[in-house]
Amino acid sequence: MTMSGINGRNLRNSNNSSNEFYRGMVQAYIEKQDYETACFWADKLVSMNGGMQQDVYTLAKCLYLCGQYHRAANLLQHYSYERSNPHFRCLAARCLYMAKEYQKALEILDTGTRSTQVHRSRSSAWEPADPHKTITAQIFLLKGKIYEAMMNRILAAQNYKEALSADIYCVEAFDLLTQHQMLSTAEEVALLESLPFEKCLNSDVEFLKFMYSSKLKKYPFCGEDVQRPTQFPFLAKNLDVLTSEAERHFYNCDFQMAYKVSSQVTKEDPYHVGCLPVYVACLVEMKRATELFKIAHKLVEVMSESALAWYSVGAYYFLIGRHEQSRRNLNKALTIDPVFGPAWLLFGHSFATEREHDQAMAAYFKATQLMKGCHLPLLHVGLECGLSNNPQLAMKFLDEARLLAPKDPFIRHEMGVVKFNEKKYDEALTLFKETEEFVDRTKHSGAYLKKWEPLYNNLGHVSRKLKKYEEAQRYHQKALLLCPANASTHSAIGLVHAVAGKTENAIESFHKALSLRRDDAFSTTMLRYCIEKLVEESNNASDDDIVASDVVDASDEESQNFAQKYSKKKSLDTTQNQGSSGKRGHPKTPDAGDMPGFLSWFKDSVSKIDSGPGGRSSDGPRHTSTPAAGESSAREKRMLSSGTEESEYITTRRKNRARHSESSSEGERNRSGNASSSDAEENE
Repeated sequence: MTMSGINGRNLRNSNNSSNEFYRGMVQAYIEKQDYETACFWADKLVSMNGGMQQDVYTLAKCLYLCGQYHRAANLLQHYSYERSNPHFRCLAARCLYMAKEYQKALEILDTGTRSTQVHRSRSSAWEPADPHKTITAQIFLLKGKIYEAMMNRILAAQNYKEALSADIYCVEAFDLLTQHQMLSTAEEVALLESLPFEKCLNSDVEFLKFMYSSKLKKYPFCGEDVQRPTQFPFLAKNLDVLTSEAERHFYNCDFQMAYKVSSQVTKEDPYHVGCLPVYVACLVEMKRATELFKIAHKLVEVMSESALAWYSVGAYYFLIGRHEQSRRNLNKALTIDPVFGPAWLLFGHSFATEREHDQAMAAYFKATQLMKGCHLPLLHVGLECGLSNNPQLAMKFLDEARLLAPKDPFIRHEMGVVKFNEKKYDEALTLFKETEEFVDRTKHSGAYLKKWEPLYNNLGHVSRKLKKYEEAQRYHQKALLLCPANASTHSAIGLVHAVAGKTENAIESFHKALSLRRDDAFSTTMLRYCIEKLVEESNNASDDDIVASDVVDASDEESQNFAQKYSKKKSLDTTQNQGSSGKRGHPKTPDAGDMPGFLSWFKDSVSKIDSGPGGRSSDGPRHTSTPAAGESSAREKRMLSSGTEESEYITTRRKNRARHSESSSEGERNRSGNASSSDAEENE
């Protein structure tokens, strides 16, 4: 062998040894998160080897890790390796996706797997280590993200499903389908059953099924006891499993337990993005304004580029009743992530609290588009239709919401309110009774039961309409046990006594109502006429009339009957007593006290509803006090209403329209959640 041949072989061996040394050094710096140094030496490797695929890919990956997305994409496109190599194609598209150039990223992914015009391509193609051959799943996953960013959620869902079919372990695709509410409950179950579990590598089918099942919607488990996993005891303290448990408690309306479990998670991991929406929603529900202020402040400091951080700030301002500032921060969240559903829900709640029905419905319809599998937007759209005196449309949306969440008690309650306003009292009573059955069979704390005070008052109103006065009295007394300082309940009890002919008891109840709310016009008017009636009874024992025609709404048949008797009596008094006035002024008395109020909640955002039926003021107490920024306060949310303060995600839920207009944040319940909103409480 000649000397030149020996020198050439030594030079090649030296170059190979040098290349391997620098490649190993680059990988070492990447593992140490020193991306800038790794990027420097990777660039020299590309020049040293004339643009070999391996070195170009390493340099592009270093640029991606450094956040230089445009530069990395330009490098890959310059060498045109993405045309023939799926790994290069996926990395180039990922860089453009991060740079928000979605159309260009989609065009690269749609490029054929082979091209006849490959610039500077090598005869032997290089590919990075991929023992499980998951690159196909990653391409589908990335396409799904791009379509979702382009607001095409149908194609996004299809690509996420393809990613799961290609790689059963691609949890991100499953999370995006479930957490972004792209599928209904039935579709999620069908997806889980269709997954290719036979591809599991270590025969861990049951384990994988359990983990995926814990991420499904919690609607089918409403009203059931929450139990921790027994078949996998090592997961008892896993944060993801605890988050799923907190969601189940939330959708079960057990906000105290949901708060306890989510607090346990956030204590160990304060920035657990899966648990934070539930945590925020629980804080809104429980009116813990101070704690919500702290977590929102911390999130903005640490995660200022996250929509969840600004959503939490918006939930806090919503809770304390500063709705303009709430919308300003929610707008920041939606600027960062336009498809963040809980923020749209809370946006709607803030408008609904101020009785801006058109703007609230616009926000809810947007949430409906983004949260196809969540019932909370449909629930609140139906509620707004009911407040706008459109019962047919309200029932349509509530029926659609019930299809998504058949066991949600709040939907039945709102349907009962709509039926009451249509004067279909028997149907309303049936729906309220079904809701009561859910409350009775669910074991919760006293703080939770207070949320159902409007339900018992509404049952009392319906029973009174059906002339079941003793039953109405019993329901109102039950509501009074839950909220003793509720002037509306005392007014309702007084009305039942009045129509039942128990004038003295009615006077006592109206006095109690006025002691709690001095400006209660309904109680004042009723008290005046009841006292007059009592005086007249003492003068004329044969007179059994109670109320005047101007006491309650003319649509109340009971009041009309008593008004006719009373007006006859007054006309006789006028002819006999010249000192009496033959005509009285007819003050406008609020009629919402005869009607049920609205009760709802939402996840990922917040929950609660704020005004009486039809948007009218109620004859119940109207509390205008708003929690100060540093005080403890509580959400709906649903949600976050459900949500929710912390949303569900916030989220989400608004205040019970019939019972409160007090400031509050679903979402969810909502509906569990919705993560669940109002400025002032209005009870009927």
